[in-house]
Amino acid sequence: MSTAGSFYYLRPGTFDVLGYSYGKLEGVASRRGKVKINLVLSGRWANEKTQVSEVTLADITEREVSEAEALQGPGTFVGSAICTTRVPLGGVRVWAYGLVTGYEWSTHRQEGTVDVNFGDSTETVPYQADNLQDVSVEIYALRPCAACGTSAVMPRERKQIHEKVYKKFNGADQIAVRNVDELVVDARVKPVNEAAILPIFDITNSKLCHVSVKHILDHVFYKDGNRPPPAGLVLNDSIFTAVDSVTDVVNTPTQLELNESLNDGLSDSEDDEVQQVPNPITTRRNETTDEPPRKRRRTGDSPHAVEAEDRLHELRLRCQGDQALQAYIDQLISLRRVGAAVERSSLISLAPRPVSEDNSQFRPSGTQSRIHQTLVHGNFSYMTPQQFIEHVQIHWNRYGFFPHPAVLRGLFSWDFGTRGRSIMHFMRVTEREKRDSVRRYDMSNFSRKNSLLAPSSVSEFSMIVGAVEVLANVANQLYQPVVQNLFTHVLKFLVELRVREMPNTRRALTELVEWIDERVELFRVHIADGAITLAAEIKTQFSTSHEAFLRVN
Repeated sequence: MSTAGSFYYLRPGTFDVLGYSYGKLEGVASRRGKVKINLVLSGRWANEKTQVSEVTLADITEREVSEAEALQGPGTFVGSAICTTRVPLGGVRVWAYGLVTGYEWSTHRQEGTVDVNFGDSTETVPYQADNLQDVSVEIYALRPCAACGTSAVMPRERKQIHEKVYKKFNGADQIAVRNVDELVVDARVKPVNEAAILPIFDITNSKLCHVSVKHILDHVFYKDGNRPPPAGLVLNDSIFTAVDSVTDVVNTPTQLELNESLNDGLSDSEDDEVQQVPNPITTRRNETTDEPPRKRRRTGDSPHAVEAEDRLHELRLRCQGDQALQAYIDQLISLRRVGAAVERSSLISLAPRPVSEDNSQFRPSGTQSRIHQTLVHGNFSYMTPQQFIEHVQIHWNRYGFFPHPAVLRGLFSWDFGTRGRSIMHFMRVTEREKRDSVRRYDMSNFSRKNSLLAPSSVSEFSMIVGAVEVLANVANQLYQPVVQNLFTHVLKFLVELRVREMPNTRRALTELVEWIDERVELFRVHIADGAITLAAEIKTQFSTSHEAFLRVN
């Protein structure tokens, strides 16, 4: 019979924790049969805050357990991903990653065991809470300490490694990194194989699902992280469901589509006469299992053409983690299909349509678009380039400046320094100054024909501070933390400079502006190269004692 002080093993959802838990009954049932139950702070939830929930007594009566079991908490680990020790046959004790799929408690011995699925086998191991580190699903997939000896990597070192990788992957105080090669923080550990299949526990139905490492990482990075996925990647709402292979084929592309597909997406110039647009054919491959890509022959394709395309898909699968290379392979596949479609179709007009029919004035290159998508906040990633820069202009009061269209084109992909934009293009303006700009310039023309104006000449140190404050505000509202952190450090640097040795001549102020512009340009270069870590480190150069500043000061 249930009485106050009894302990119960409770289903997920009873408390505000992600999994099973133990509870202690408090008081007596109300006339409606409701009782209050406290979360037992044990096992996986030992460090949680006190929680109280109300449940129906009849729903938990048959789930009563002993006090000893509840206080040790073996059942709290069911469904969780863990890192624990393991001794492989003929080997030494190492760190291994697994999934807790069940547990048992011996009332006679007053001890428990847990069932751990290590992927290659399931083992029943003695329960010791200190030896089971609960890890996030992305750490479970990345396995940063896999096969490391427990003597070489001590428990606190293991925890530190997990924290570093977690922050790097999720972008905590830095730019998020998806490339598994860049996520390796211990030279003894090789990057995880993204094609490997791992079990994950669906706690809603207590079943195991098997998905690829790539599927787990993509889902957490893009879906849970609210980041725009690369072209061709489709993710379901649930991490437990992989996306089936889908191939969409356009049979009769127009000549304009051919021109757009054949345009060089690697150019980084605004002088491109043809707008960079997505390929007219989108191929979505199933990259969530270890099964080979499904071969789907299209009518009219020669066996050689089909074999060549299949080899391209196989090459794409071997390039996991290199999104840029995968994008180029996708483009090559699309170009092959467009060419095949042209050969088969006699209905295509070969007369080119003038580019002026496109209503979009702003046409960034492929590199510019890639930089923008890397840096922009997820809330704005859905916007087209034209929509984004128009949004900034329309809401100028929110961002503190009213930029010329050419400045906005540069802001889109951070074209500072030798690319023409300067921090002094981002000066605060009043309502009157805004009206003057509208009268003097064509503020609605975002094409490259609307030339860039010279930046404001700097005469006071406060003008530099004001411009950086505007950029910091823009970064905080429109861009990822890596951009926000950059301008936070620039502001701190200017405060430090004001206290120590504030420049006061026009020449010194101009040189300071140019030096800051160069640092922001270098930040952009690293982003364009995919060197995210190097880009994040640029902020450290904004110090009066840094050698980069001392060389020019």
